Amino acid sequence: MGSSPTPGTMDGETLEKAPPGFVPPQQWPEYKLSTDIPPFLAPRTTGKDPLGSYRRFWPIVIEEYVSDKEPVMTDSDPDGISPNRMIIWQRVFEKTVPPGWRVLTQRPPRLEGISELKDAYWKAWSESARRSRRKWHEQYLGKDYRVEEISVEDFIKAYAHSTIQPYIKKLYRGIIERKQKAGADLTIIAARHIHTNEVAAAMVTVNSTQCHGSHYLAGFIAPLHEHVPAMVGLMDHWHEKSLARGIRFLHFGLFWHKGEPDTWKGFSNFKAKFGISYISYPPALWRVARGRLF
Repeated sequence: MGSSPTPGTMDGETLEKAPPGFVPPQQWPEYKLSTDIPPFLAPRTTGKDPLGSYRRFWPIVIEEYVSDKEPVMTDSDPDGISPNRMIIWQRVFEKTVPPGWRVLTQRPPRLEGISELKDAYWKAWSESARRSRRKWHEQYLGKDYRVEEISVEDFIKAYAHSTIQPYIKKLYRGIIERKQKAGADLTIIAARHIHTNEVAAAMVTVNSTQCHGSHYLAGFIAPLHEHVPAMVGLMDHWHEKSLARGIRFLHFGLFWHKGEPDTWKGFSNFKAKFGISYISYPPALWRVARGRLF
């Protein structure tokens, strides 16, 4: 492990190499990678090892891979019938540039956070998160609130009334619905107010029993319940149930760093409380795979 991350003020260390057994969510078969892309771009999953996503907006065809393994051009076009393709390779830890590849951009790399699950996982959390966890268990759970799994439909209905920015709600509603339709391994948990039956907070994760990971996809807390540590309660439930399922790595998604919207800061600081280690991605690479013109 390396030094603490330079992009912000969040605690944690930046990983210099992949922990043993770590697999990025984009390589999980249960993740259903192509569902991250809107249907009008004709997305599909392509490649073998690594898996990639294909999207087409005539005359542009793009394949994108997130992996430290170099994409094999013939795996995605074994019959040589594809048109020219732009191949984007987002490495995770690997920093060498193999022949034929060029750096796509020098903008600051994206920052993501993961946590490796252990018994007594909460001991790695920040003091404020541990305090909120105790408060949740002692004052709220089983008294005014319960944690339960809910349907995609119930999540989307409650999500629509949240204070999340409208374009974000539209984006993630589409992704969640497409993943459900494609058979992704989704878990949706909610903190429900016992007396009003209102969903006070909820979150969606994508899980992989094959790769022993769980990825935070989306979540919210209702304004009337912001005084209650319900999101900490859901994070605690996620950790506890994932550990019981044999999950090793929790993926918390993107974190704010310099160059990203300031609106990311608040939730990034919240997620940083849960024993996070950071992955600071190296710049993406690109190349053109020549194919048919038509």
